[in-house]
Order: sequence, then structure tokens, then C-alpha cells
Amino acid sequence: MTTLEEARADASELRKDLGEKESLVESLKKELTALKKVKAEGEVMVRDLERKIGVLETKENEERNKRIRFEEEMRDKVDEKEKEINGFKQKLVELEKDFGVLYTIRMLKIGDVGDFCLAKMSLGLQVICAQNHTWETLDWKNHSLRIQNLMHSLILALLDLMDT
Repeated sequence: MTTLEEARADASELRKDLGEKESLVESLKKELTALKKVKAEGEVMVRDLERKIGVLETKENEERNKRIRFEEEMRDKVDEKEKEINGFKQKLVELEKDFGVLYTIRMLKIGDVGDFCLAKMSLGLQVICAQNHTWETLDWKNHSLRIQNLMHSLILALLDLMDT
């Protein structure tokens, strides 16, 4: 009977080991289930974050495209204005060729004559009255010598001021 007792003792010990192993397997199965659940949650979070990143990248691209379109529109407007300015400059050059160079000197008070703004033109001297804004062409022969001398000296003085 000793072998039978030994066999029973071995069987008892093996049952005990089997119980421990079964409990270890159960705990490992629970741990595996928990890890699978964590992995699934992590994958869901990764997909959610990837979706959010995609949305942000789309918004960033839209904003970049808006900025680029705005910059292009502004460049086009600046180019148009530069063309317009160049057109005006060309027109000014043509007018200067046709009428001579016009210098607006400044408002002056000339005795009883009133407030005038003198301008030197290649065609002669023109005066604009500050009160009614009309241009009058002065003919040097029809004005008194006093006014002629006064205007001549004023023009020379003002031209000297413009040169400095």
C-alpha cells in the first residue's frame, strides 16, 4: 500500500498544483481580457485623434488657401493701382510736354488785387483767385508796371524757394 499511498499523495499534490494552475490561468484570462479592452479603447482613441488631426489639417489647409487667395487678390489690386499710377504719371508727362511745367507756388496777398495763387507756366503767368477759384491769364502789357514788377519779383523769390 505504500505505492498506493504514494500515488494518492502524488495525485493530491497534482490536484493542488492543478488548482493553482487553473486559478493562474483564470487570472491570466481576466488580465488578457482587460488588456484587450484597453487595447480596443486605445485604438478607438487613436482613430478619434487621427480624425481630429485630419479635421485640423483640413482647417489649416483652408486657412492657408484663404491667405494665399487674399495675398494674390491684394497683389492684383496693388498691380492695378501701380498700373493706374503709371498711367497717371504718363498722362502727367504728356501734359507737361503739352503745356509746360506747372508750379503751384502758394497763396499770396497782393495789395488791392486780393488773394491769389501764382503758377508759372511755359505759356505765361496764370493766377487763380482764392475767392471764386477762376483762372485769369495775365497779359504783361495790360497791367501797370507796379503789378508787373511785383509779380515778377514774387515769382523769382518763390522759384528760389522751390529750388532750396
